[in-house]
Amino acid sequence: GVNQVVPLSSVFTFQTFCLWILSFSGLANDPPPLKSFGAAPLACLGVCIVALLANGISTVMMSLGGTWCPAAASSTIFTSVGMTVSYIFQVMLQGKTPDIMSICGALLMFAAVVVMAFARWYYEPMDVAPEEPTMPVPASERPKEEATEE
Repeated sequence: GVNQVVPLSSVFTFQTFCLWILSFSGLANDPPPLKSFGAAPLACLGVCIVALLANGISTVMMSLGGTWCPAAASSTIFTSVGMTVSYIFQVMLQGKTPDIMSICGALLMFAAVVVMAFARWYYEPMDVAPEEPTMPVPASERPKEEATEE
């Protein structure tokens, strides 16, 4: 198989590339990242190292969690934690509280994930083994075919 470092690094590289393009495109309302480096280089370096470590750890944990958890559970956990943490950091870092449409959209997304997880659980076949008799059945009480085999 493929070493897990390869897909993890490709995800991390792609995320980094997309975020740099987004920051330089003008679509985000943030200042270009290189201006911040000139103003406080050590603080920016610290933020970059923390972001690098957090992204690397989260990518590894998602990969490991996906192998340990059923898909229904991992998607529910990932969606709910991701949305909650995103809104918390949006308020903490940017000072922007989510509007009513964002909250309604997040609740609908979470409800959809919960319904899908419930449906998967509900329709999953039960792994119930047939009951074995605990005591041997006397030959006189067995069906005729089994009783003649002895």
